[in-house]
Amino acid sequence: MKRPSLEIRDYRAGRYFRRLIKFLGPEGIDQRLLKIDKQIQSASGIYLRNWVIPRAAWWLGLKEARAIIQRNGSFRRAITILMERPLQTALKLSILHSTLSESKCNEFRSRILADDILEPTLFEIDTAAHFWQLGYDIEWFVNRSDSGERTPEFIAKRNGNEIEVECKSKQADSGRRVERAAFYRLVDLLLPIIEKKGLSGVIFLEVPSRLPRQTKWFQEAQQAVEDQFESGSGSVVLSGDERFFFDLHVADVSVVHLKDLASMVDPVSNPYSHFAFMGQRRNDLISNPIVFRLDSQKRDAFLDNVMESLRNAQRQFTGTRSALISCLLPEIDSFKGLQSDSAIQRMTYHYFEKYSKDFVNAISYVSEMNRVEEGGVIFSDMPSLTFRNHKYKEKFGPDIPVYQ
Repeated sequence: MKRPSLEIRDYRAGRYFRRLIKFLGPEGIDQRLLKIDKQIQSASGIYLRNWVIPRAAWWLGLKEARAIIQRNGSFRRAITILMERPLQTALKLSILHSTLSESKCNEFRSRILADDILEPTLFEIDTAAHFWQLGYDIEWFVNRSDSGERTPEFIAKRNGNEIEVECKSKQADSGRRVERAAFYRLVDLLLPIIEKKGLSGVIFLEVPSRLPRQTKWFQEAQQAVEDQFESGSGSVVLSGDERFFFDLHVADVSVVHLKDLASMVDPVSNPYSHFAFMGQRRNDLISNPIVFRLDSQKRDAFLDNVMESLRNAQRQFTGTRSALISCLLPEIDSFKGLQSDSAIQRMTYHYFEKYSKDFVNAISYVSEMNRVEEGGVIFSDMPSLTFRNHKYKEKFGPDIPVYQ
């Protein structure tokens, strides 16, 4: 029997939001929202806009939905972009509820309320809901981490076949030399100085390895920008061999399109760089932009970090069933072109060849939800890319139908 889709009509949203609020508990929600409000109030600038608020977006959406419920309002044509993600979670928890034991409910509730980073928990729910929609029955493993025993997330069962699924979720900073939060804090210290000087243009900072954390270093960087940055091109070397390069000009009424701004920093050729922009934005145009890029001379180890996660995931399987590792990779709009002769393809095949056991059928890489709106209808999907293990033994069952 075909199972229903995961689509929600706006007039039914209240039903699912109420279930989610009941599941989490009003008191727990209040405590989490109070913590988030304090984080937002204590932050500012690019750090607030690009780091604090995105990390709190799920909760801010739930806050908006709860406000509508509290005033007995209607959700018709009232679903905001922020509300969409917690609404999807509410729907998925609702359809999976019959598969969840009391202990599993308590585990999910605790993790959602307590964890500052929700992606690993939400990804497990997303993955289970995906297999449920494909017609699989879901059987969750009992979490025995307190006793040191590690298990996969769940078993997907269909037509006599059983698949163990383990979910791994990577963060944007995984394996990175420079953490994004520290970068945004630096941007908020330096770019206002350039703006106050009435300058516009590009600044590039290269650090030998990691971004220094000492207050003294940040003061040195501020002083260097204040004293030595001027109209024209130049460079400045700090005490730890950190190097600034700049190409600035007097700010006028020049306007730059976003796509041209992106070409100034060339993110394709510099995939591991950090980027930030400052300027007055109107639609896709920015006037007098200041562009900041930061690089580490040492190679980031993101894929090394992913490889370690794959090896850890394999240790969690029982070895008696077909197994799938589903790995969330952030900030990838599309996996198109990565199926062959790419760094991720080579790394995955190296894992299969050197480390994989014969019960691992496939690795599926998934990225965050893409959102497209057409004529008032909102479509969302999670881009994915699956690689099959050439060492897999058919005694564990047929290839896993990941997409249908």
